[in-house]
Amino acid sequence: MKFEKGYSPIRAYSNTKVANILFTRHLARRLRDTNIQVFSLHPGVVQSSLGRNLSFAHSLVSMLLGVLCKKTNEGAQTTVYCALEAKQDDEHHYFSDCAVGYTSKLARDERAAKKLWNLSEKMVGLQ
Repeated sequence: MKFEKGYSPIRAYSNTKVANILFTRHLARRLRDTNIQVFSLHPGVVQSSLGRNLSFAHSLVSMLLGVLCKKTNEGAQTTVYCALEAKQDDEHHYFSDCAVGYTSKLARDERAAKKLWNLSEKMVGLQ
């Protein structure tokens, strides 16, 4: 998850999503013997004003894609589902469209999750 070949917005976005899943996976492991559940999720492509400061070309693409995007209340459904109904087990921490979502092999790597956790602790001075 490094940028040896330079910065790529898509690669950066993908890496943050994998890191979110890995972090959640390790947090769930640490909280296993409690009644606390943790989830990571994908709300879908949601219409929002996040792209309001993008270039004209990006704005045009956003407008065209807006027809295919979820409304904000639709995008919130998986978050609501996780808060009210989802059940976590040792394998299922990631949800999409109110169901267990597919994760890459990297996002299921326990060693990578532990490594990210340790690095995070070190970066915020908790180690």
